[in-house]
Amino acid sequence: LLKAMKLSLELDGWQTAVYKDAETFLESDNNEIPGCLILDYLMPGATGIELQRLLVEQGVLLPTIFLTAHAEVPVVIKAFQQGAVDFLLKPVDPELLTATIIKAVEREEEIIEQQRANSPLNLYSQLTEHQKKVASLVAKGLTCSIIGERLGKSRRTIERHRGNVLRILRVSTPKELSNLLMQIKNSS
Repeated sequence: LLKAMKLSLELDGWQTAVYKDAETFLESDNNEIPGCLILDYLMPGATGIELQRLLVEQGVLLPTIFLTAHAEVPVVIKAFQQGAVDFLLKPVDPELLTATIIKAVEREEEIIEQQRANSPLNLYSQLTEHQKKVASLVAKGLTCSIIGERLGKSRRTIERHRGNVLRILRVSTPKELSNLLMQIKNSS
C-alpha cells in the first residue's frame, strides 16, 4: 500500500518520503522541509495518534492526514483535537487523497504566512519612526512624562503613542516590550 501510494503521489508531482514506523520518521525526517504527514492509526510501534501528539508537544506543526481501516469515534476525535486536517478510510480514492493533501498544504502555507505576519520584526516594521523612539524609551522603563520631555511632546501624546506601540507589538508591559526589542535586535 505504501509503495502504491508513493507512486501515485509522485505521478501527481508530489515529493514523498516513506517511513516504516514513527521512530524511523522521528530519526530521519527533516522537519525544516514543509509538507504534510500521512499517518495510519495502527503502525508498528507508536500509533499515528501517539506520533501526532509527540510532534505537537515538540512544536512541529506539520499538517496531518490520517488513513485507517479502523475509524473508532474517540480516535477520530483525538486526531482532530490534535490538529488533523482529515481522517480518511482505507482503501482511499487517490483523487480524494490528492485533494486532501492540497487542502493540508494550503493550510500549512496559511499558517506559515500568519507566523511571518506576526513575527516581531514584521510587527516592529509597522511602527512609525516616532513610535520606534517611544518604544525604545518605554522599554527602558521611562514614564510618559519623562519621554514627553525628551521628545518635546505632551504626556498625553506620548501616552497615545505608548498605547499604539503596545497594541501593534502585541505586548502589555514595558518588560515584554524590552524583551521583544531585544529579540528583534538579536535576530538582525
